[in-house]
Amino acid sequence: MIEDEFRNYLAAFNGCSTWGAVEQIFNKVFHPKLRVVLPDGMLNRDGWAKVVRRHLSSGTVLELLELERQGDGLFYATRIRLDDGRELEPFTQALLEDEQVIRIEPSVPEEYEQLFFLR
Repeated sequence: MIEDEFRNYLAAFNGCSTWGAVEQIFNKVFHPKLRVVLPDGMLNRDGWAKVVRRHLSSGTVLELLELERQGDGLFYATRIRLDDGRELEPFTQALLEDEQVIRIEPSVPEEYEQLFFLR
């Protein structure tokens, strides 16, 4: 089930996982046509993979607070601790197609944008 795969994906942000350990689950969870909503546009799947690799390499830690399936969507809340010590608690909707995440829509895109550093 996508819910279990999504939980496994989020759990990988434990401060010590690598892209090599996460890439397979990333490919299961995210649709090839993935789009991530930003305040000024969209990020595609390749762009999202870059963000994920950066967070894994910097030791970002994520705690899943809530996950609920509603029809063709997953609604989830997380606590994210970035490498600079900042913490975010975004609430997000992930739209599904073919049991994969095809669109990520944060409730407050401006807050969520802090996750998209691509150093």
